[in-house]
Amino acid sequence: MDGTIGVIELKMFLEASTLEEIKKNSDKVFMVTILHAINPNFGNIRDQIITSQEASTMESLTTQLLCSGC
Repeated sequence: MDGTIGVIELKMFLEASTLEEIKKNSDKVFMVTILHAINPNFGNIRDQIITSQEASTMESLTTQLLCSGC
């Protein structure tokens, strides 16, 4: 039952009136998925990204993740 509810919520989240809104919403889903999948050893980096105002797009998130190893 929980899986069905998750699918329904995701479908409602991705429904949008414009292509730009769909892209923005799907970027948010991917960002949450990526942040959730970060190795626990790098939890401090995840926390910095979550609290940062800069990670508002997939591009900025990937840039931050790539630069975290610099």
